[in-house]
Amino acid sequence: MSKEDTVERERQAVIRTGKTDRAVDWKIERYAWKIVDERGVTIDLEVKDLMVDLSYQRPSDSKQAERKILLIASEWSWFACGALRVGEYRGKYHVVDGKHRVLGARRRGDIETLPCVVFQVSGIPQEADAFIRSNTMRRGMTSVDKHRAKVVRGDEESKLIERLIEDAGRKPSTNSSSLTVRCIGMMERWIAADRDLFIRIWPIIVRICEGYPMHERIVGGICYIENQMHNHSGESLSNPRWSQRLKKIGYKDLLEACGRAAAYHARGGDKVFADGIVKAINHSLQESRKLILPE
Repeated sequence: MSKEDTVERERQAVIRTGKTDRAVDWKIERYAWKIVDERGVTIDLEVKDLMVDLSYQRPSDSKQAERKILLIASEWSWFACGALRVGEYRGKYHVVDGKHRVLGARRRGDIETLPCVVFQVSGIPQEADAFIRSNTMRRGMTSVDKHRAKVVRGDEESKLIERLIEDAGRKPSTNSSSLTVRCIGMMERWIAADRDLFIRIWPIIVRICEGYPMHERIVGGICYIENQMHNHSGESLSNPRWSQRLKKIGYKDLLEACGRAAAYHARGGDKVFADGIVKAINHSLQESRKLILPE
């Protein structure tokens, strides 16, 4: 019998006697589990009394942070706000988790108090340790996580993406394979920019990527080319002349062309990947038959 089986048998024997406290104490003692701080108290605190120590927290003056604060302020949700985690030290309240919510409330000006779980701390180092622990244990939402939630919420664009992926015989996933789609954020961006364009070009992308992962370089590059062609001349990659050409080149060569373009330009992005794809399309074609995109 393994050590784990022995441990479980002894634990069950204790539980059967009805002495569950002993079972809990035994388990904690056996594995040397510990509680590293005291339990917090839930109270409402005035927004003006909440402080943020930027010596260990992320700065809030970036464009990304500003967008997040503005979104929180403009669409305030008490459900999403929940309770902030706050450290109390020498009568002052430092926000460990919830900085953007505090700044969003201040931006509005009509929210005077926020629900907080307040923990007694010995100083800034303990706050910083709590900040690390809370952010290390928490996994950020992926674009796939957000997509699934938005589908359930009834978001029209997300439901469209779900249908397109399902029609392609795939499913949204954080894993990249021939049966999944991971580049949800890319799809959302292009659908928001031009819904009709994406619906028009999606079958071409599906055919190119058949049997392979749907790489965001190919998706972004193809969408960029389609956008430029349609706006400049009204043409489309869905024209058999171009769609058959793309199919003939194939997934691997197109992806390699994107990689070469990224190496040449020393950066990525839809425009760069489109440049690589166009070069692959035009390879060995007569000058009069080449695909020319506007500068």
